[in-house]
Amino acid sequence: MRAVAAEDPRGFLDAYPPPVIFDEVQYAPGILPYVKEVIDSHRDLAGQYLLTGSQNLLFAEKVTESLAGRAAVLRLLPLSRREAEGSPQDKLFWEKTRRSPKEDKFSNRDMWRCFLQGSYPELVANPGRDRNLWHAIYVGTYLERATYQFIILRPYFTNVGKRLVKMPKVYFTDTGTLCYLTGLKDPEHAASGPMGGAIMETAVVSEVVKTLTHQGIDPQPGDGSVDKKVSGGPFGESDARLRGTPGRRPAAPWQGSNGTSLRRTLIC
Repeated sequence: MRAVAAEDPRGFLDAYPPPVIFDEVQYAPGILPYVKEVIDSHRDLAGQYLLTGSQNLLFAEKVTESLAGRAAVLRLLPLSRREAEGSPQDKLFWEKTRRSPKEDKFSNRDMWRCFLQGSYPELVANPGRDRNLWHAIYVGTYLERATYQFIILRPYFTNVGKRLVKMPKVYFTDTGTLCYLTGLKDPEHAASGPMGGAIMETAVVSEVVKTLTHQGIDPQPGDGSVDKKVSGGPFGESDARLRGTPGRRPAAPWQGSNGTSLRRTLIC
């Protein structure tokens, strides 16, 4: 299929008329100018092509060059807890007016077990699969070139100068990958060990970003549209703030050594 698409792009598109899905299209970027021709000949039709592929700079550049003004690029991250539980439209806890009954059913051990497993669809759909083996294969195959696996979060201070000079923090989008790389295999060890605070913070930040991103909202963590504010130790005052929040109200307070507010962000 890839060879046909590369040798005869127009014939390939004629053989598979829209609406159609082309997966791993980065391996056949030569079809994009011909996709543009088809789109331009039927500009009144939306959603003719769904093109999927691994995120990389070369692919993104090809799409923006060939399909400028004709395509929307959507970024897919590992599943949020809401998606994994079949409730993708559930609001983040600060957007709710009532306590969720899920809080009483999701124990700390369940939470840390989920952290170790991670939230990639394969592991969520098959929880009995060997997670360490899966993450080992994934890291060896994709991680080195998968730049979208990281979230860069700038610190928030009232003083603008401090925001510019203070070091941003980098988070994984998946706690399972983080736990694998740090050699953690047991929930109790992960929760009580020296990485416990960092894993919890990673889980909360990634849950907020994944939930918003998969709802079509781009929080733009790299340029400060989402900020973090930290005052104190690993479970001191820590907020996630959305740059568009009226009055700059904290979007997600994470406080308390028992992680209660943190758990609400993850499971509500």
